[in-house]
Amino acid sequence: MARRATRGLSKNFENEALVFVHGNSTSFDGYDNTFDNVFFRTARIVYDLNCDRAFCLYSWPTGTGFSGYPYDRESAQQAEPYLKQFLEMVLKETGAKSVSIIAHSMGNQLLLQVLRILDRGNPEVARINQIMLVAPDVDRDGFEFLATQIRGVGRGITMYASSNDIALGISRRFAGGVPRAGDVPAGLGPLVVSGVDTIDVSALSTEYLFLNQVHSGSGDCSRT
Repeated sequence: MARRATRGLSKNFENEALVFVHGNSTSFDGYDNTFDNVFFRTARIVYDLNCDRAFCLYSWPTGTGFSGYPYDRESAQQAEPYLKQFLEMVLKETGAKSVSIIAHSMGNQLLLQVLRILDRGNPEVARINQIMLVAPDVDRDGFEFLATQIRGVGRGITMYASSNDIALGISRRFAGGVPRAGDVPAGLGPLVVSGVDTIDVSALSTEYLFLNQVHSGSGDCSRT
């Protein structure tokens, strides 16, 4: 599913848009990712970040709680072509000259696969600005490969990682103990990949974060 925010509500950044791709059923403070709950949490993000620009939410179907995790992985793959259509719609129809993207948890699986197949020569794709990968629930080796595939898309790519993300801990157990890209495993440290700025936010109090245990440290959205 997808919902598009209309322009005209922004006062200072009317030519800019921000797209948010939510995570899976375990990544929103224990809430089920129904559209209503996702929409509410997204509104909270907009408020917390003081986001004065058009904000677009891409919502994909997820399961319920921890038991829904296997379903979420399959659903994420099926949602990829629709996310591509959604991003193309935002780039083409909103009139935004700059579009930044935030993906959280398993939402990164969708986004990374879509970014790698976008047409670099398309002038609309050239309007992608910052790409923020928050607590990516993606296999570390797979992430390193995908990072090489998305070079040239956007003006900057930043990954936020943490050692205490609850959803990633669950995902790691489902993956047989294999760390995720957004993990900061003891003895290994955060994943560092060429072309991606990695920020370890493990030391931040969750009181100041906006996405479960790991949230973008970007602060005021107007700085994006």
